[in-house]
Amino acid sequence: MVINMKNILFLATVPSMVVAFNMRNIKMLQDMGYTIHVACNYFEKSAWTDEKLKEYRDVLEENNVVMHQIDFPRKPYNPFKLIKSYIQTRKLLKEVDFEMMHNQSCVSGILGRIAGRKHDMKILHTEHGFYYFKGGPLFNWIFFPFDLLCSYFTDTIITINKDDTKFCEKYMKSKKKVYIPGVGIDTDYYFNTEINKSIMREELGIPKDAFVVLSVGELNENKNHSAILKAISKSKYKNIYYVICGEGVERENLYNLASKLNMTDRFLLVGQKQNVNEFYKMADVFTFPSKREGLGLAALEAMASGLPIITSDRNGINDYAENNKTGFMCPPDDIDGFCKAIETIYEDKELRDRFSLYNIEKSKDFSHHKTDNIMKKVYKEAISNI
Repeated sequence: MVINMKNILFLATVPSMVVAFNMRNIKMLQDMGYTIHVACNYFEKSAWTDEKLKEYRDVLEENNVVMHQIDFPRKPYNPFKLIKSYIQTRKLLKEVDFEMMHNQSCVSGILGRIAGRKHDMKILHTEHGFYYFKGGPLFNWIFFPFDLLCSYFTDTIITINKDDTKFCEKYMKSKKKVYIPGVGIDTDYYFNTEINKSIMREELGIPKDAFVVLSVGELNENKNHSAILKAISKSKYKNIYYVICGEGVERENLYNLASKLNMTDRFLLVGQKQNVNEFYKMADVFTFPSKREGLGLAALEAMASGLPIITSDRNGINDYAENNKTGFMCPPDDIDGFCKAIETIYEDKELRDRFSLYNIEKSKDFSHHKTDNIMKKVYKEAISNI
């Protein structure tokens, strides 16, 4: 039986893509009178604990979102799983009369657009970072023909960094292409957070006078946390501590590496934290050595908090990171470069303060006020043409 209401579908491989990046979009559409549905894999545990997955579901339920389970795989290498999730998506689109679909990630974005192409609805797709990028694995170009094909039956493609925007303008065939400066952050929230740094460090077992390097993000190979661990181990300064907020498959490997580098007493994996804003205020510098990023929300949050940032020089990150202005930039595999950058900021408080002031102002270019205004216009235009 087809459900007839004013329905909009958010489609994502995993719920974090919706909860982390789209709750304001959902509220915006609900205020327009729409019932919001979120279809994704609520049980994909490669990066999250059962508690975290339950938390994502709870957030959606508390916001009156209708939830649908689609068994999307995070990695698109199993054809049987892909076929199964495609069939599930087709079934959902037949059961519910959606006026618009907004896709949020690679696998679900391809399968969802293929499944939705014959349905009378608007199809939007936010590209959080093309898998094929300069300096990336050649194998990832396998996604390009699928994205190109899907672009022919996509009404609007939304890109969140300037390199992807240029690529999209050149190759993708959607009716419209829109750039937004990220997914929007609440810069005031991070700037105005206040903590007792000494007490927080004491609770974490970190000396009050230590120099704290912080990273925030999933523990996977792409986030490249091992590069910072190696860089700190090479430093001549032995009161530098490394803290990571995040969970993922690389947890054990990172612990093993820390042991090998004799860093276990200065290395903390604290898991995913609701109070990550307080960790930004506790730290002295933020590191973001990713091999690939659509943009990088955590680095922008750190900037809004007033931290200098040390990043890789990759797509997305280049939209806001500026060498010797926001901090320092290095190739992802440049361990010596990361080490030198950390030591330079460690040694020069005046430089840290200069980076901090610049970053607070720079982060405002990516505030949710700007992104929300653009998305509201995109949604209103799409809906008015239904």
